[in-house]
Formats: sequence, C-alpha cells, structure tokens
Amino acid sequence: MVAAGWLNGPVVDVAQAAEPVPVDERARQYFTDEPVVDQDGQSHRFYSDLLAGHTVLIHAFYTHCREACPLQVDRLRLVRARLGSAFGSAVRFLSLSVDVPRDLPAQLKAFAHRHGADEPGWYFLSGDSTRFPLVLKRLGLWTDDPSDHQTLLIVGRPATKHWKKLRPHASPEEVARALIQLADE
Repeated sequence: MVAAGWLNGPVVDVAQAAEPVPVDERARQYFTDEPVVDQDGQSHRFYSDLLAGHTVLIHAFYTHCREACPLQVDRLRLVRARLGSAFGSAVRFLSLSVDVPRDLPAQLKAFAHRHGADEPGWYFLSGDSTRFPLVLKRLGLWTDDPSDHQTLLIVGRPATKHWKKLRPHASPEEVARALIQLADE
C-alpha cells in the first residue's frame, strides 16, 4: 500500500513503515549488545548472551573496594543460596565493574573467589574502557569515581519488561522472592 506524503512530501510505504520493531530487538538496542568479559576471560554480548531469556540481578561493584562491595557480595551469596536450582538456569547475577581500567579478568576472578562467588551463573563483568561505560550508563550505574557508585540492586526480566530497583539492605529473602516472582512471570 502506498500513500502520498503530506503536502507533496515523500511517498511512504505505509505497510512497511507501520511494522513495529520486535520487543527483543528494542531491548537489545536499549541495553546494548556491547562486548563484555567475565572473570574467566570469556567474551559475551551483554544483551544477547547475558540478559535475553533470563531473570537477572545486576549490581555495581569494583574489586579494590574495602567496604560496601565485599559486604554486598556476601549478602548476595545468601540470596543465591535461597534461589536453589533456579540459580544459574533461570536466574543469574551480573556484577558490573565501575572501575573498568583496573578490573581485568584476573582481578575479577580473584575478587569472586575471595568472596565465594565464583560459580556458574554469577558473572563478574568488565570490558573495554571506551565501550563498557555505555552498558553502565544505560543501567544508571555509571560514575566517574568508583568509590561513589550506586549500591541499589536492579532485578528484572527483559522478556516481560519488568524491572525493579531494590535497596541494598533488602533482606536476602526479599531479594530472592522478587527474583523468583520475576522468573515465574
């Protein structure tokens, strides 16, 4: 079907122009598919490999932190324990470094190991210092000063477009319950 443009504007194929962008593609564009690297040196595409098809918990951290980050990871281990078999299959954790130049895979691995969190389904992520900040910015987690990063937990399921921010001191039961509810949608 062809329709004339408004007041001698260009001719537009209305059928083609009216086709919506698929939801999954819109989510991929929003969250980005930037390459990221995990604690094992494995490369992933942020949306396609880590978000799509999963319920996720996302938080910001950096490996040289001496206070909040270790405590937060320790609390997340309690959440992980309450998730049981859902962890790693339906639910995964994405720990995003806000100190990209310093947090290389070896530092990510040592941090995860030191805190008992180096296990399948828990990704400690960093990436190229010019591209990884885009991922952080899209999530509202970017900061110029790693010691001034957000401590909120972001939980969500891209397939349902359902996202929540949880306070960092939410009980492990509350966080696990939110993740299970999202996974069951």
